[in-house]
Amino acid sequence: MEWGQTELRDAAELIAEQSYVNPESLGQGAWGAFSWGDTHPAIGGGIGAFQWFRSRDELLNYLSDHAITIWKDFDSEDEFKALQQSLKDILSSPLEDKYAVLDEFNELIKGYFQVEWLGTLDELVNSNDDFPKKVRSYFYENSNDDESESVEDECTEEIPANKRTEFSESLEQYGL
Repeated sequence: MEWGQTELRDAAELIAEQSYVNPESLGQGAWGAFSWGDTHPAIGGGIGAFQWFRSRDELLNYLSDHAITIWKDFDSEDEFKALQQSLKDILSSPLEDKYAVLDEFNELIKGYFQVEWLGTLDELVNSNDDFPKKVRSYFYENSNDDESESVEDECTEEIPANKRTEFSESLEQYGL
């Protein structure tokens, strides 16, 4: 892509707009991220959302090449390319400890936006990491299921197959 602040931001905003989808619509290999604006609340800071992509590579490419241009103005192409390369280097690290990778990534983009989680829908459905449990807790707190057990018990358990579609649809409201 040739340098141009406006063109970069327009491309990033288009990709972002297309990523606010139900993850089930993208198939089994879909990867998502939950991020939020790390700016003043009057200009969108603190508001978070899930974004979903067809693959891990597509997500990581968006995070390293596009997302920052929505939040930051660059004085030059060189400034953009330097940050882009640093972000690519971080995201090319093995994701076995993705929270350590995210900590390093977030340090570079502090004051613009922060990525709290990345992974698959299956991880949100059944992982015992803190963030997926928090999302499941949100789902059960906002569920209309009167027969549910305590939210604390449910959020540690996998979302049952018969509630998975409802759960994935609920992700559109999480963080708003």
